Amino acid sequence: MQRKEILWAVVLPLVLVLVYQLFMASRLYEAETRFIVKQAGEELGGLDLGLGLLSSAPSTSREDAGLAQEYIHSPNLLKILQQKLSLRTHFQDFGADFLRFFSKDASKEDFLKRYRKMVRAKIDPENNVVIVTVHAYSPDMAQKLAEAITLEGELFINKISEQMAHEQVDFVKKEVARAEGRLREVRQQLLKFQNAQSVLNPESQSEVAIGLIAGLEEKLVQAKAERFRLLSFMKEASQEVVANQQQIVSLEKQILEEKTRLTGAGDQTLNRKLADYKELELDVEFALEAFKAAYASLEKARLDASRKLKNFVIISSTGLPEEPTYPRVLYNLVTALVIILLLYGIIRLLVATILDHRI
Repeated sequence: MQRKEILWAVVLPLVLVLVYQLFMASRLYEAETRFIVKQAGEELGGLDLGLGLLSSAPSTSREDAGLAQEYIHSPNLLKILQQKLSLRTHFQDFGADFLRFFSKDASKEDFLKRYRKMVRAKIDPENNVVIVTVHAYSPDMAQKLAEAITLEGELFINKISEQMAHEQVDFVKKEVARAEGRLREVRQQLLKFQNAQSVLNPESQSEVAIGLIAGLEEKLVQAKAERFRLLSFMKEASQEVVANQQQIVSLEKQILEEKTRLTGAGDQTLNRKLADYKELELDVEFALEAFKAAYASLEKARLDASRKLKNFVIISSTGLPEEPTYPRVLYNLVTALVIILLLYGIIRLLVATILDHRI
C-alpha cells in the first residue's frame, strides 16, 4: 500500500515534470549585452576583458543608467522592436509549452508583460553597468533582439543628451540675441541724439567752450589792467580810455553769453546736452558689457554642452547563443523532487494527526 502511495504521490508527479521538461518545455536561448553610459571626455577605468566588467567605478551617474534601464522596459521601445522583429509572432512560437501560452489576440498590456519577462535589464550597483539579458525561442532571434535593444538604447541616449545640450545652448543664444538687440537699441538712441543736437560729442564742445571762456576772461583781466594804466595819466573821456572801456564791456558780454550757453537754464545748454549724452553713453557701455558677458556665456555653454554629451559604450556582448539556457532539466527535476517530498511529508503528517485524534 505504501509503495503504491509513493508511486502515485511522488513518482508519477516527478515523471510528469520530466515529460514536461523533456518534450513540452520551450527551449529558451539567452543573449546578454553589457553597456555603460558616460559623459564625453571621461575616461573609462581599467577593463577586464575576461569578465566584461570595469575594474573601477566609472563616473557615469546612476541616473543615466536608470534612464537607459527604464527605456529598455518601456512600451515605446517595444513598439519599435515589434516593427523591426515582429515579436508578437515570435512569442506565439511556444510550441507545446502551455505554460508559455501567448494568444495572437493578446492585449498590448499582456504583450508588454511577456516582453518584460523575456527581456530584463538590471544595473550593477558597484559600477552602474547596465546588464541586458534577452531570452528568445531561437538563437537568431535572441541575437537580433539583443542587438536591436542595444542600438535603440544608444539612439535614445544620444537623442536625449543632444536635446538637453541644445536646449541649454539655445537658451543662452536667446540671451545673447536679447543683449545684442539692447546694444543696437541704445546705440540708435545715441545716434538719434547726436543727429537731433547736431553734435558729435558734447563733452568736446564743453571743453572748447570752457577754454574759450578762460581765454576771454584772461583778455578781460588784461583790458582792466590796461584801463588802470591809462587812467593813471589820462582822463576818462579820452579816446583811448573810452575804447578800452568798450572792449571791457564787449568781453564781459561775450563771457556772459558763453557761460549762459554752457550752464544756463533750458534743454539746449551744453551741460544739459552733456548730461544726456553721458547717460546714453553709459547705457551703451552697460549694453556692450552685457553683450560681451552673454557671448562669453554662450561659448562656455557650448563647451559645457559638448562635455555633457553622453556616450553609449558597449562593454561586452555574447553574440549568437549556441545552446539553450532553459529549461535546466536536472535543476528543475531536483527542485520538483524536493517540493513533492515536502508536500508528501506534510500531507502524511496531517493524515496521521487526524487519524490519531479519531482514535
